[in-house]
Amino acid sequence: MKTYEHLKMFLRRNIDTIFVMMGNECNLNCKYCLQHPMVEHPISHEINPDIYDFIEQVCKENINIPLDVRFWGGEPLVFFPVIKQMVEELEKRELPVKFSTMTNGKLLDEEKLQYCIDHKIHLALSWDGPNVLETRGYDAFKDNKDILLKVPNLCISSVMSAKAYPKEIIAGFKMFDEEYQKVWGHHVGTNIDDIFDTGGVPDEMTDMDYDRVSKEIAEMTEHYLKFKATGKQLWESDNYFEDKYMDDLFYNAYYFYSDHDGCNNGKWEGSWCCCGNGYTVLNMGLDGKLYPCHNTSHSIGTIYTGYFNYLKTLIKEDTTFHNREVCKDCEVICYCHGGCKMVSEENRKKTYCKLKKAIYTPFLSALNELGGNLLEKEEVDN
Repeated sequence: MKTYEHLKMFLRRNIDTIFVMMGNECNLNCKYCLQHPMVEHPISHEINPDIYDFIEQVCKENINIPLDVRFWGGEPLVFFPVIKQMVEELEKRELPVKFSTMTNGKLLDEEKLQYCIDHKIHLALSWDGPNVLETRGYDAFKDNKDILLKVPNLCISSVMSAKAYPKEIIAGFKMFDEEYQKVWGHHVGTNIDDIFDTGGVPDEMTDMDYDRVSKEIAEMTEHYLKFKATGKQLWESDNYFEDKYMDDLFYNAYYFYSDHDGCNNGKWEGSWCCCGNGYTVLNMGLDGKLYPCHNTSHSIGTIYTGYFNYLKTLIKEDTTFHNREVCKDCEVICYCHGGCKMVSEENRKKTYCKLKKAIYTPFLSALNELGGNLLEKEEVDN
């Protein structure tokens, strides 16, 4: 006779990440912050102890897959006592979780860093190119570099904008990495996101020179495809950070067009946001409220809400399905997968789609012309 424990594995939530939204206060006021127009009121700072039971339940449903618990703000280090309280409670329960957070770096000090190291909290730094003082009024690379150089496996995440073009950002990565490698013997981790306007980002941040973006991407693509053809490993590149960025683009295209299990076989049939926010990624306030995105103050339920009712509300507010007719035949759909559900139709037309096409069209064009054999080689190798 089949037990309940056996049967419940056939119908369960598929959640791999929980953003713990500790509050929306921040010690900076970045011009491009996408939370500004989406946060209408402060969220609760009071911890509902039931959230620990909820996290434990999600862990059990994940079977043996570690749950990614990400501490989120505002600025997460403003809420460092909350981080400590939650980490210690979850460690006490011996749950299969991994911890991470993204910080602007201003509040990071020796004490906080040592705590993160001791409790295996992965740290990522938000930094946005050589004009970061203009966009946020603080440059962690200059004002807190000594601490950052002590962070093991540090990742730097930047936002491409009218104040930070691809090659400018990468030049900043290189400068910091020269010192970081001397300490750790390996490259700093990096990520570049594309700016998008959720309703209040100033034009000076989104008014991109799209021709400049495309030109820089085309130049990096040419170098990358030549390097890729050598068969060398990425870490052997003489232009590592540019090639790493392009390598991410390459494998996004590969997995979209591949017919391997779990790949798209060149088709996009998305009905909900590709980021998984609200679906495989839960966004939970300390009081147990649930949100469609970790950058908004608009809740759509709580940890006590019936899952079906929660999903009905979530799907009703997700615009991805309604964008399918416009998006399905777009030349860059393999990258944006219908885009961000928090961006309005007006802002999609104004800036969002233009930037996506400026970045990804020249890469796909060169890949189609010069690198098609590389995609075929990946098929053979895999």
